[in-house]
Parts: sequence; C-alpha cells; structure tokens
Amino acid sequence: MQAAAIDITTDFAANISQPHKNKFTNTTPVSGFCVSYSAYCASEEFSIIIPGLEANKYLDTSSADLEKNHTSITVDGTPRTLTLTDPATGNTITVVFRLAFFGMTFNRLDANSGSLYLVMNSTGTSPAGGCSGRTGVGTASGSSYSFGWGIPERKVTCYRSLQAQNGSFHGDVRITNFSLGYTLITPNPLEVYGGNYEGELVYNVGANGDLDFNAQSTSDDEIRILLKATVKHEFNLKFPTGGSSENVILGAEGGWKQWINGGKIPHSLSKEVPFSLFSSTKFTVAMQCEHDGGNQNCGLKNTQNSDIVPVEVMMTMPGFKSNGVDVKNMRMTSAVNKLAIDAPDSFIVDRRSHVDFRVLRPAVETMVKAPGSTWKGAVTLVFDAQTQ
Repeated sequence: MQAAAIDITTDFAANISQPHKNKFTNTTPVSGFCVSYSAYCASEEFSIIIPGLEANKYLDTSSADLEKNHTSITVDGTPRTLTLTDPATGNTITVVFRLAFFGMTFNRLDANSGSLYLVMNSTGTSPAGGCSGRTGVGTASGSSYSFGWGIPERKVTCYRSLQAQNGSFHGDVRITNFSLGYTLITPNPLEVYGGNYEGELVYNVGANGDLDFNAQSTSDDEIRILLKATVKHEFNLKFPTGGSSENVILGAEGGWKQWINGGKIPHSLSKEVPFSLFSSTKFTVAMQCEHDGGNQNCGLKNTQNSDIVPVEVMMTMPGFKSNGVDVKNMRMTSAVNKLAIDAPDSFIVDRRSHVDFRVLRPAVETMVKAPGSTWKGAVTLVFDAQTQ
C-alpha cells in the first residue's frame, strides 16, 4: 500500500495587543491551486499539494464513457468530524474538516495525441455532476491543461466531456500537481486548554474510494492527513507589591476607636487585597488553609493558645463568570472541588480584581476576649490555568 502524507497545522496564541482575537490561524504553507489561482480561493479556504500523487489516464474524444475516457473525478466532500488529542495531557478538541475543492494538471505524454488546450477548453469553468467551476488554463502548445473545481458537501462524480468539435485527442495523459483545497472549522480557542493537539484523517484513493481519478493507474492508495492544532494562552496575576504573596492585616470596620474608647466590639475585621488579572483561558482557583476554620473556611489561630476563629475569603474578578454567574464577592472554600472560572469572551487584560478577607462579629467577640493576642493563619489561593 502506498500513502501520500501531509501535515495541516493551525495555531492560536493569545496576544495582549489583540485581545479580541479569538480564532485559530492557519499556519500550513499554502501550495498548489491557491498559489497559482489565489483569486479563486475564498478567505477561509486553503490548498496544499499532495506530494507524489499522480495518475495515468487514457483520453479519447470519440469515447462515450465520460468517466473512463474524459475529464472526470469522484471525490467525497462530506464534512468529517475529528477529535484531536494532546498526548501530554489527554485533553481533546473537536474539529470539522472538509475537502472543498481541488486543482490538478493533465499532461500530454505524446504530442501526436492531440491538443489538450483545444479539447479541454472551458473544462475549468463548466463541470457537470455537482461540482462548481473555478478556472482552467491550458498551454498554447496543447501539452497541458490545469484546472480546479469546487466540491459540494457530499460524495460526487464530476466530469466534463472533451470538446470533440475543437479537435480530436486519443492518448495517454499523466495527472500531476494535484492539490486539495480544504476548510477547517475549529472551536473557540478561549474555551480550549493550552496544548499541542493532533489527529489523523485517511482518504482512500482509487476505485470506490474517497478520491478516484477514474484512471488506469494511481500512484497512491490513500492520503493521510495529520491535523495539528497548537494553543498557547496567556495568564498572569499581579499584586501591587509585585510579588506572589501578601501580608494581610485585618482592620476594624470604622476603626478601633469605638473599641478603645467605649468597648464597642467591631462588627467585623476585614481587608481588601487588590490584584490585576490577565487571562485568555478558563482556569480554576483552589483555597488551601494552614488552619481549619470550620465550614470549609480557613482559620486564624491565637499564637498564645490553640484557639481558632474562621476567616471568610471572598473573590471578585470583573468580567469573569463561574458556571455563568459573575465572580463578584464569591465565597472561596477549602472544598476539593475548586472554583471553576469560565472561558472569557475575549482576552481579558489588566482587569482590576480583589480578594476580601473578613472575620465576622461572633469571631471578633472571641478575639477581643484575649487582650494583646495575635491571630495568624496562611491562606493560599492556587490559580491553575493550562496555558501551553
């Protein structure tokens, strides 16, 4: 079995200067039809030469067999859904690939056979059988004719009879320079984890295959298409101090004067810690506690004894949602199931966010019963985003 193999690649890389860019970019070098006849390829269509793929066919203007002895091709343009997998993580994405058009060249092997330029005139623009015409160009010497046809979203046999009124042709031709045009529908990259994804499609070539030149012989039995998609996200979190940790000192609501001067216990102790967030992808946030404050809260421990009071941790990240709900004063817990942040609609850049720490009145009452005491506890917030 002989197989022609090609790689098709597409990339997404988040760019801070283009935050609204949320599409994959084709990175496969364009070759074949769309290089020679770019005006006949749409903006989302690309072509690639199938290396080494050739076929030999006998053309005969006097034959009534349109498939065997005239210009014809059977090709399957049905969209194919393919799962691409990142071998490093096991993450997957789904793409839809379709053969949308093709280009090829018929080459005369014997000058005495006749002129391809004459008998294939208008072949590129007037196919029958379901394909759509694009363009066709023949050499003045009649030695070759190049053309391309569009393919509908189904399997078809398309043909064009040789123009016997323009002359006769009886002889062998070699089909070369075959290029496939394709479309590739990819998911929203902002909803995809970073990674290198790949998967393979196989198109059978020959009689009853996905691609059939209706020829006497074909060089290959199949075309193997390796699809590769690379996703690179950006994620960054910055505190005003420039570090990755903060020393947080909780303050009394309204200040401590009410307690010092009148013994009035503050309603709560709190502190807002701002940070800036850059993200083009979904991520999770988990909370880890040095001390267990009960009810999935972290705790502050009296350094002089073993007393612990709960501290609530609330997260606010404008522009982000968790399960469709705005992340605004969203309570963090030490539960195993992390806070899952949805993929943003676009790359969010330098969005001011904040995390709030708060000790409520019942806990404050416990704390003030120990004059001169110090209460401490580490709270770790783990932001997990797969960027590459």
